[in-house]
Amino acid sequence: MSENQDGEQSKLFVLVTCFEGKTKEAVEEIRKISTVTDIKETDGQYDILVTLESDSNEELKKALVYKLRKIKAIRGTLTLRSSDDLGLLG
Repeated sequence: MSENQDGEQSKLFVLVTCFEGKTKEAVEEIRKISTVTDIKETDGQYDILVTLESDSNEELKKALVYKLRKIKAIRGTLTLRSSDDLGLLG
């Protein structure tokens, strides 16, 4: 599936944990990803909340797997998607 079925933008919300002292570096790298529409630094278990949007599910998948998760300052991610986008990654 490469395009959203109803023609609307699909969204992914990604909770990011960074290596110690690397949050600012991660944010700078995340900003370079074209599908990123919002970045928030957070307190607690996760360091950053990232929102990615696109009308192409394939583009979102590539941004998540081949760009965001490859950033060296990032220790791990947890991806959330709305129930409207259940076919996105599967």
